[in-house]
Amino acid sequence: MVSEFSTMGSCASRIIFNSSVNHNYKQFFHINDSLEVVSIISLMSNPIEYDETLLNSFDKFDNECVSNDLTKSFLDFLKQNTIEYLLLDTYFDVECDVIVYDENSYLSDSGRLVRTDYHRTLHNKRRISVFKNFNEYMELWKEACDKFFRFLRQYCPNIKVILNCSRGALYYLDENNNKVRFPKAHYIYESNKIRDILEIYILENYDVDVLPFDENTLALKNHFAHLHTVHYEDKYYTDKTNQLNEIIKRNDTWNYYDDVNIQYRKIKRENTIMKFKLNNDWLNVNHRTGNICDNLNKYNTGRIDIKNAGIKSNTVEIIEISDSDAFHYYPIWFDNIQGEGKGLVVESHKNFLDLTVKCIGNGELYLTLRGIDFRVNNERVPIYINYTQFRVNGIDILKNNELICHDNSYTFKLPVKNNDYVSISLNWVPAE
Repeated sequence: MVSEFSTMGSCASRIIFNSSVNHNYKQFFHINDSLEVVSIISLMSNPIEYDETLLNSFDKFDNECVSNDLTKSFLDFLKQNTIEYLLLDTYFDVECDVIVYDENSYLSDSGRLVRTDYHRTLHNKRRISVFKNFNEYMELWKEACDKFFRFLRQYCPNIKVILNCSRGALYYLDENNNKVRFPKAHYIYESNKIRDILEIYILENYDVDVLPFDENTLALKNHFAHLHTVHYEDKYYTDKTNQLNEIIKRNDTWNYYDDVNIQYRKIKRENTIMKFKLNNDWLNVNHRTGNICDNLNKYNTGRIDIKNAGIKSNTVEIIEISDSDAFHYYPIWFDNIQGEGKGLVVESHKNFLDLTVKCIGNGELYLTLRGIDFRVNNERVPIYINYTQFRVNGIDILKNNELICHDNSYTFKLPVKNNDYVSISLNWVPAE
């Protein structure tokens, strides 16, 4: 007998049930309606009325995903109680900012949404990012997570949740079977660490099964669904099939609510939590997740935004950086604006920063000095930083000290060619 499954999350879960890579999955599983490219914050908020003609991407799946996000229709499907297992992952809870309609209505700001005309109607809406607004985002996310599990308990008591602890692969196999590092590997790493935090919350509070992830898993350049950090080598799908079958077999052997089965799941969750906590620097001293906006560091944090503007494929990579604890990432809001390429944000509170970046593609390098994006009650509060030195390739750019905050920035532009290396040196002190 096959088991009835649905997935909620990303391709890391859904492609397990695809015969292109998992040829025999239908022997074990039947896949039902699933939800992709939707954050749990959006799913558990109120439906949003919309003009259907604006969902006009050439890719019909784009329109379907955005429609599901707007209507929250997946909840109605779950209420039908036609599935045994819900395979859940948290990829889009980190990758998607949420667009705020009001305090009860949210939408996932996904790449699929961007490809519709509906996205053009949302430019004046505020976005909340787990990277930029961690505390606010986490408060919303935990509330939505709790609401989701209460929903399951009330309307779908027979659905068993399996948390797929998938992560973005930092490396992929190319067409010659060489292991290649993703250009945005640091951003992927940071996203993975935030997912640890989200999943620790689920594992500490809810009785779910766990699908572990092998950190050595590679993505595959020749994947049928294109190269992506969650489009993995074939071994991943074989492993997941075996792990799911082990869960199903255990539940067939022991009643789901037998003490021995409950205890087994509990131990599995505790071991996973321990692993996440041991390997997660976000849970300790550094980065935005905890203290940078809650202590004096916020008055002493320098920030530089770096973008290689040109064509869509343009980007920059950090080659060397003096502050190993610096917070740096490729935010979604800075990604391919008007098809110009990707941007990088770097923050440090060490009072000086030396870094070298490599430019991918011919373009114009924008180097923008800022203060941090600090908010109180969702309103940005200016934190000024006094920049005393700004050097690019050994040349002094500032003639005088510059007093700068997030919205009162300073930008220097430099024409660059593909594979150019640019060295940057900054010094700053808190504003008096």
